Amino acid sequence: FFFSSRRRHTRFLPVSWARRCVQETGLEIEYQVKKFKEELQQKEQAFIKKENEIAQIKRSYEDEVVKRERQEEDVRRLQQEIVGMKVVVEISKNMENEANQKTKQIEKELDEVVRDKERILRQIQQGEVNRSQLEGQLQKLQEVHDSTLKELKQTCLLYTS
Repeated sequence: FFFSSRRRHTRFLPVSWARRCVQETGLEIEYQVKKFKEELQQKEQAFIKKENEIAQIKRSYEDEVVKRERQEEDVRRLQQEIVGMKVVVEISKNMENEANQKTKQIEKELDEVVRDKERILRQIQQGEVNRSQLEGQLQKLQEVHDSTLKELKQTCLLYTS
């Protein structure tokens, strides 16, 4: 009885210890696997978050590059416009100078016509010259006067528009 009882008791204890050891080891491994999976998920989420941040920074950088290129294009276009405006200003100055010179020339011609007209009128009043001859000269001077005024007006219109 003692021996058989001891045997039963001895047989039961190692089996129970082995089961407990396997169960505890299995639980420990299961806990470590679960913990490792959680850490892996956290690292994966952190990695995805970093990837998204990098993608956002990349998009922001690309947007800045596009913005910079547009600004540079605007600067080039404005520089071309400025050059064009300088050319227009230079042409305008030249046209103004030409208009002033032409105006002075026409004013001189008009002064000559007016002086000739006054001279002829004095000669007519004093009876020094044949009236019909002087009237012909006066008519020619009047035509020159009118055409010169017309040319002056056209010049003014041309250079002011």
